[in-house]
Amino acid sequence: MNICRKTVQKIAQIGQQQQDELLARQEQMRQAHDHLIQNSHSILEAQVPIHLSLNKLYAFESSNLSYT
Repeated sequence: MNICRKTVQKIAQIGQQQQDELLARQEQMRQAHDHLIQNSHSILEAQVPIHLSLNKLYAFESSNLSYT
């Protein structure tokens, strides 16, 4: 019976270690996901001025073409 109890304890310990590792990996994935979302927002925010400048440039070029 002593061997059986040790085996069960070892299995429980391994199960606990695997659960702890899974939780740690889930947290890493959550942090990576949050980081990607923040980067996506930053990229989108940076594109707004670029698009506005391109629209102004297009309008300027269009007005210059109409005068030539």
